[in-house]
Amino acid sequence: MAQRTAGGTVMNRSENTLKDLSKKQKEYVGKMLENFLEILKLMKLEEDRGTPIRVQTAEQEQLEMAVRAANVVRSAENLLALSEDLKKLFFLNDFPYITQTVQKARDTAKAESIETQARMIYIYREMENELLDLEEEYGSVWYLKPQDPILSDLTNGDAPH
Repeated sequence: MAQRTAGGTVMNRSENTLKDLSKKQKEYVGKMLENFLEILKLMKLEEDRGTPIRVQTAEQEQLEMAVRAANVVRSAENLLALSEDLKKLFFLNDFPYITQTVQKARDTAKAESIETQARMIYIYREMENELLDLEEEYGSVWYLKPQDPILSDLTNGDAPH
């Protein structure tokens, strides 16, 4: 039961973190949209091209557009940071996936180990059979007809001189 409680608190913590990140994401996207729409409003064209545009108003609008563009960039950077936080949360707290991956690797290694052992046993038995056959075929001949002259003297009953 303690594991369930501990797992439950981790899951609750993860869910709360996801909710917070979702709220932040909506906030940042909303700020980006708001600032972008305000920039579009400031880019209005004068209907009467003959009317001189006041320099002070143009400078004020240009400054406001620069500030709003900076706000859009800041919101985009915040979204990138949020994306990084989501990746960390996913990779660090995805214990079932990690457990499943480790289990799959363990099962694969165990199957390969069993297969390798079976091959080794087969090779061992084949070698054993071949060696027994060779021993029967050549072993008895070697004892009957030794190539070493000293051994041949011993087997014939002659003592070395």
